[in-house]
Amino acid sequence: MIRVASLPTAHPYVEHLAPPATDPDDGVVRVPVPGAEPGRWDMPHEPVARWLIEHRNEYDVVHLHLGLAELCDAAALRAALDEAAAPLVLTVHDLPTAGHPDPARLAAQLAATVPAADELITLTVGAARQLLAEYGRTAHVLPHPHVVPEALLSAPRVAHGGFVLGLYVGSLAAGVPTALLDEAVRYATDHPGVRVQVHANPDVMEPAVLGQEAMEPAALGQDASGAGVAGVAVARSGPSAESFADALRRRASRGEVDLRIHRPSTVAEEIAALSDLDALLVWDHRAHSTWVEACFDLGVEILVPDRGHQAEQRPCRRIGPEPGALGSALQAAIEPRQAERATATARLDERRLVALAHRVLYEAVLGQGRHTATDAPAPSLGER
Repeated sequence: MIRVASLPTAHPYVEHLAPPATDPDDGVVRVPVPGAEPGRWDMPHEPVARWLIEHRNEYDVVHLHLGLAELCDAAALRAALDEAAAPLVLTVHDLPTAGHPDPARLAAQLAATVPAADELITLTVGAARQLLAEYGRTAHVLPHPHVVPEALLSAPRVAHGGFVLGLYVGSLAAGVPTALLDEAVRYATDHPGVRVQVHANPDVMEPAVLGQEAMEPAALGQDASGAGVAGVAVARSGPSAESFADALRRRASRGEVDLRIHRPSTVAEEIAALSDLDALLVWDHRAHSTWVEACFDLGVEILVPDRGHQAEQRPCRRIGPEPGALGSALQAAIEPRQAERATATARLDERRLVALAHRVLYEAVLGQGRHTATDAPAPSLGER
């Protein structure tokens, strides 16, 4: 058995690093770490670091997923790992990209953790090249496993009239793409049957709280800087955020957008809402996106900005900076309407390979002999 202290513990990505539920156990146990338990996406460094030191005999390997959760103090975590003499597997989900909401902080986190990692993993070849160019480290490229529950991978899509483009506004990240909202509305106005559906967190829409730096996490796939219910980036504070909220309200009052203001939902509710869309604009400035994977699972067309590495994850339609790019992408998505969708068999086979690859990497870092848990010898290669 290999015991992995996983940071974070509860996330669809982490949960699906194990083989499918019907498969035999792979001998990897992911140990919950206080401060990284279900419902916690921000990991306070003090309790996490202290636990890693004080409970060294309860785990064999630490696996940090940088970019799935807010890591409050990477330097403190690294110091704890050094003191505990614990091997570190690091999956890099996020890298600095154009428009990233906090590139300096992310760069500091990477600088503290990448050199300390015994093994590196990332999700795309482009991200691996960036890691090699910027940090001189070679990363294993392993795909993101499926996001939606196994039972829904083969569920048929429910037919509905028209074409629904979804925008999710759930964060206080940098940049307000008001022009994209305007372009989406113009396209829908000019093309009967096309509707724009906007899901917004109340905190984004209420001026009294527009100065906040963080909000409640989304149920599904929140990213490192509090990217909430995926998608459209909203300014941290000030008139730009207020003007974006005002623009949404004006559009909704004129019937130009279907505005739905609600708190982050359960995973089941998020998936149900996503299933009702024909396309989703994943307006996220991070290197990778969980929402790209969820859309691929459900057969929802994926529109992403032409930056980062999201378009390498799954088949996507890129949106460049030029005027009219969103309209062109929508036109291509509508005619013919046939979004590429993962098959359950392919997704579960991929998950099996990803789980096996992770076990092999855990065995490798333990087999290097540089780190051992107090009461747990490293498993032999191939132990089940």
